[in-house]
Amino acid sequence: MDKNILIVLQTHNNIVKNFKYNLEKNSFVPYFYPSSQLPKYQPNIVDNIINFALKKIYPNFSFFDYRKQKRQQKYNFQQKNILENYSENFFDYCIIFRADSLEDQLLSKLRSKSKKLIGYQWDGMNRYPNVFSKLSFFDRFFCFDPNDSNEQINFITNFYFDKLPSALSSEILWDITYIGHYTDERFDLLEKIAKSLPHLKLNFKLNTSNYKNILKIKASKYVKYLDDVYDYSTLLEIHNQSKAILDIKADEHSGLSFRIFEAMQFDKKLITTNSEIINYDLYNESNILILNTHNCNEIERFINNPYQSILPAIKEKYSFTNWLNNIISFEK
Repeated sequence: MDKNILIVLQTHNNIVKNFKYNLEKNSFVPYFYPSSQLPKYQPNIVDNIINFALKKIYPNFSFFDYRKQKRQQKYNFQQKNILENYSENFFDYCIIFRADSLEDQLLSKLRSKSKKLIGYQWDGMNRYPNVFSKLSFFDRFFCFDPNDSNEQINFITNFYFDKLPSALSSEILWDITYIGHYTDERFDLLEKIAKSLPHLKLNFKLNTSNYKNILKIKASKYVKYLDDVYDYSTLLEIHNQSKAILDIKADEHSGLSFRIFEAMQFDKKLITTNSEIINYDLYNESNILILNTHNCNEIERFINNPYQSILPAIKEKYSFTNWLNNIISFEK
């Protein structure tokens, strides 16, 4: 009999579609919280008029921010009410991503609706330290950075979805792709790489809502501005259309990002600033270049050398199917 599983995940890139497909293929009945995504707020004519008028009286007040807040509150209330439709222990498993973003009251409700409550922090634990106060709600808790693990927190890597809802285009359009959120360090590194590789086709895009940073990106010859996040399936398609994928490590943690596993999944060369990758069995110097401040000139030679196939057992180890089996196993 298929088991009920609840995935608690708030994201804007529609990755839940991949979760749903892979869970069903693994004989689970998947549910999601939130059950639907809150549409992006688009001010209408009336909103613009009200905001303009209020600015005359209250210069520091944003009616747009007020409307966003009210929409979010209404949405959260509606989503919490949906949980009331499920009986106690209705879900065999509930997996919560980023527990730090949830109120204790909601965690208690999810706890009562689930036989096993599992947490997974796919960001650095110390980046959102509020998460430490949530650990007592869980039967098991996992992190993706081995440096964050201890007696309460188990280490497990990120993963790639081994079952894809649809076929991807195999046409190669780019030599290197990097798509992510803006930081000054990322922008500067992308500029440096691009200037050192004038003959390669580079697909460098950054997303930000900061007006000054938008102008900075739009003034660049090498980095393009991305006004919204890609649908996750579209992102996979873009990665599959590239010879190599660039991965830039965040300063706050040392865990392996999804880009690393997507590169392995699609047999792509990987260029990464995360030197910790050398400690993993997926590391192969023919396939992975650890980038530093002195070896940008090695990139072109690296991506043009042959890719070496990874052992099937290693590839399978980092699949979603194996990841799921590991975190729901309570034998230990």
